[in-house]
Amino acid sequence: MARTKHSKERANLPSLGGATKPTRSGAEPRLGGEAALPYLVGALSGEETHERWRAAQALGQIGGRATAELVEALGDPRDNVRKAASTALYAIGEAGLAPLIDALPGADPPTRREIVRLLGMIGAQAADEEPRAAVLAALVEALDEPETAVRAQAVEGLGWLGDPAAVPDLLDALADGEEAVRLKAAAALVLIGGVQAAEGLRLAASEGEAGVQQLAAWALEAVERGEAADPANHDDLYTT
Repeated sequence: MARTKHSKERANLPSLGGATKPTRSGAEPRLGGEAALPYLVGALSGEETHERWRAAQALGQIGGRATAELVEALGDPRDNVRKAASTALYAIGEAGLAPLIDALPGADPPTRREIVRLLGMIGAQAADEEPRAAVLAALVEALDEPETAVRAQAVEGLGWLGDPAAVPDLLDALADGEEAVRLKAAAALVLIGGVQAAEGLRLAASEGEAGVQQLAAWALEAVERGEAADPANHDDLYTT
């Protein structure tokens, strides 16, 4: 599958606006070593919040030997533990993709959203086609999730992935019942760009419902200019 690259510099941390792709620093530290793995896995399910938080941090620094436990920690009741687990899984990278995808169907809605976010971030950095294809399939499937936040995160992740194969599904998402999903779908199509996105947006701008036409016309203009902008910054797109 062809990959579309954008010339603009990407921010290190993606925002909810959907107009940037995440980048990896390549300088994740490694502390403790694998000898500490059994202790850290046990601490990850301990009673003390600080202990679980530190364990999640250290497991991310060791590598991909405890990805399933870190995925489970994404549902921890404490916010700092969830964030540490999320950061660790991102640091682990492609080795964490399979456990994340496997956990997606049975997770609670907030955890599903975080899994989808991580899939998009890790997939955007994957160099090989196989992990990118697995992420693409998982994100497209997540477009059918009942929760708005999960669908919105899925379309944002597809934009980060930058794969033209996602264009038809993103065009369908322009007609989603929730505005947050529609705006992110437009931003994702702008990020991907290319002939296929332009042709689909041109059709949606002429044949879609009134609100979809307006959003598609904005995105088409941005694609034709070769600019990655955020539709959420345009107040005129909120009128239908």
